Amino acid sequence: MWQQPQFDEHQFVHRGRVVSAETGISFQDYEGMHVKRRKLKAFRRLATPDWVMNDAKVRTVALNYLEDRFYLRDRSGTDQERIKRIETEVQRHIPRKVKELEDLQARYAAEPLNREYLAVQIQNLDTDIVLSRRGLLAVVVSVVYMYYRQGLSSVEIAEQLRIKPPMVRVWLYRFNKVERYLREGRPPRKVRGPNRRKGNLKYGRVWTFRRIARLKTLRESGKTFKRIAEMMGLKRPQEAQKLYAKYVERK
Repeated sequence: MWQQPQFDEHQFVHRGRVVSAETGISFQDYEGMHVKRRKLKAFRRLATPDWVMNDAKVRTVALNYLEDRFYLRDRSGTDQERIKRIETEVQRHIPRKVKELEDLQARYAAEPLNREYLAVQIQNLDTDIVLSRRGLLAVVVSVVYMYYRQGLSSVEIAEQLRIKPPMVRVWLYRFNKVERYLREGRPPRKVRGPNRRKGNLKYGRVWTFRRIARLKTLRESGKTFKRIAEMMGLKRPQEAQKLYAKYVERK
């Protein structure tokens, strides 16, 4: 939504000096100070949604978003009962995620050719665990409050909450999407449970060191990519060629 350009009356107003006789602050004092600048109002490309200024609506959107995130079918009860149900589900997943993180770390040490991909997965899973322990509901509500009501940018919010700026922007997009579904009376997305689809080349399948070594051996023995694809269960010779270029030739 485009907004009419506005003139800031205070843009060229002279700001007072920090180091002056009036403030009584010296340059030595100023060097040891922490300076924090905040804009009184942030002008953005899109208008501020009405729902973010209503605490009850913010709470409703946050609860529905987290219930979708953790595939909770039961959405009955008071807000406090829903919050308790969400927190129980969040804590229930932490031991499993910790075990997955340990497995990824072990693979990172044992599979040097997959470290670039595994490093990203380790960082993502570690962030997920930290947020779950901190209290995910409190963090997501803080993002909405700081962005829309305090006028902070995604970078400033990320610095204060110790998360990544893209995560802030993704959350804000998803919150507005959930609010639109609720406002239009559309039911929440169908709850299916976590996606267990097996990985492949398109979705970033991680190949083990043994499988990569076999690919290298077959190619060095003179096998064509068509024959390699048949022997390794790949659908097309192009897949074998891409995997060879990704895991063998670039190393």
